[in-house]
Amino acid sequence: MGTYCNTDEHHEHRSLSQIQAIKLYLTGRKPHIKCDRELIQEVLFDAVVTAPLEAYWTGLALNKSENSDKGVEIAYLGTHSGLSRTSLFVVPEQLSNQDFLTAEDKEGVFNADHFPLWYKRAAEQVPGTFVYSIPFGGNENKSVVLASTAIQLLDDRKSPIVASVGIQMKLDFFQRKFWTASRQCAALDGKCTISCDNEDIKCYLIDNNGFILVTEDYSQTGLFFGEVESAVMNKLLLMGSFKRITLYDYQALCREYAGSSDSTRSLSHPFSMVKWLLTKLVIFLLEFNLYSWWHVDLSVKAQRSRGKTMMVPCDTEYPAFVSERTIKETTGNIDCEGCARSFVIQQIPSSNLFMVVVDNKCDCSSAPLVSMDPIEIMRMPWSVEEQQASLPPLQQHCSPYWPLSLAGDHTVLEAHRPGPNNGPNTGEIDRQAHHQMLTTDREPRQQEELAHN
Repeated sequence: MGTYCNTDEHHEHRSLSQIQAIKLYLTGRKPHIKCDRELIQEVLFDAVVTAPLEAYWTGLALNKSENSDKGVEIAYLGTHSGLSRTSLFVVPEQLSNQDFLTAEDKEGVFNADHFPLWYKRAAEQVPGTFVYSIPFGGNENKSVVLASTAIQLLDDRKSPIVASVGIQMKLDFFQRKFWTASRQCAALDGKCTISCDNEDIKCYLIDNNGFILVTEDYSQTGLFFGEVESAVMNKLLLMGSFKRITLYDYQALCREYAGSSDSTRSLSHPFSMVKWLLTKLVIFLLEFNLYSWWHVDLSVKAQRSRGKTMMVPCDTEYPAFVSERTIKETTGNIDCEGCARSFVIQQIPSSNLFMVVVDNKCDCSSAPLVSMDPIEIMRMPWSVEEQQASLPPLQQHCSPYWPLSLAGDHTVLEAHRPGPNNGPNTGEIDRQAHHQMLTTDREPRQQEELAHN
């Protein structure tokens, strides 16, 4: 059961929200409503246990010395049972990102069938790790950074995840903290022999999927590291510091010239063949009935469409990249047409971030580009053997945010359907959806049922 109460079974219940259904169920006023009593008890328990957080967050908001420059804007918490709490440290009009919480998150605190992306990403990391990311997609922008971490029931790696907490902060606030720490390392602590202010080097802060969070060139924030430093990314892939994963998009749109002669392309796909036949049938019926009236207009429109592009359904594949967790620090050299260029990558402790320092003395612009642009494929794997071959390797650990998850299940890689702001097949991959694909997205209650069977 994915939700607290089943409001679809009876017509008079369909207009009820989950919280309304729970109230009616607990008061006994609607005895016919079927609800998950255990799940309701869990979320009520979480509501009581986390209640002191409201006072704690209010105290922080009132203490202006703790957040004098208003760098931290939101604090949030989500529990395994579906309870969510948020607290604003600035007035709503001053929020850098007004769309932090998705529509599903805003439906109410009772939302057990939907785990926010920040919750799942934190739960999938090593316990005690903070996950930093820049939300991209829809109306979101790259002006904020999300930082979240998972909370375990016990101080044990095998203990289940019970909640996730985090903050939303301004991107420029986060970047100032990074540059201040790097300068302090060189000037005060004396641990760093060279500073990122040195013109002979470039410093990057990237996440575990290779996206840039901090760099001297602000316009590169949010870009994939391979698009900026292709030579270094190729070397990291060769060394095994990052690995490439192929993702498929079954609902992509590709550009095609209206006058293209490649009209049989879509027939290589079984479902495309059905759509093609239906489309031809509709066009035939329209022309059969209306040809005598619109013969001239149709001819003119057909001539005007020549040479123009149109969007057609297609299948695409594109790469995603994941860092190797065991890599703590790696150095390497790149041969750029006789010039040796060195770099170092080091993991930031207790985070999903890596600092990459590259020297500037060589021009490596001729290196093969490491791009995330989708590529149209003429055929998807349809046989059982081909589908199994395209799946990622089996996981060797249980999902940390559900104790009853089955070890050895496949990681679900969901295809991204381009949104209104993402040009199809143009390489403008939605960052948030990208992380969604790399995150194990399981239905907890379904796994509990599997575990009991």
